[in-house]
Amino acid sequence: MLNNLIKHAGSKADADLANKYPVWVKNAELLDLDKAHERLKPLVKQYMRAFVIEAHDRSTAFETAPAKTVTGFSKRI
Repeated sequence: MLNNLIKHAGSKADADLANKYPVWVKNAELLDLDKAHERLKPLVKQYMRAFVIEAHDRSTAFETAPAKTVTGFSKRI
């Protein structure tokens, strides 16, 4: 919610945010974002880790390793 309000609402709290989290006041500028960042950082890290694992698990790009090639050497019999 904070991210969208920063990007799309001029960094002002909307009614939804203010109703769910009383520390924010409707139509007031979002202040003390550093405190919100510190509070949310562990959750964001957890979310990002889960997102990357899920993306990796769903991707076909990681199913097989690429063939290894050796350059600069000639094969001698």
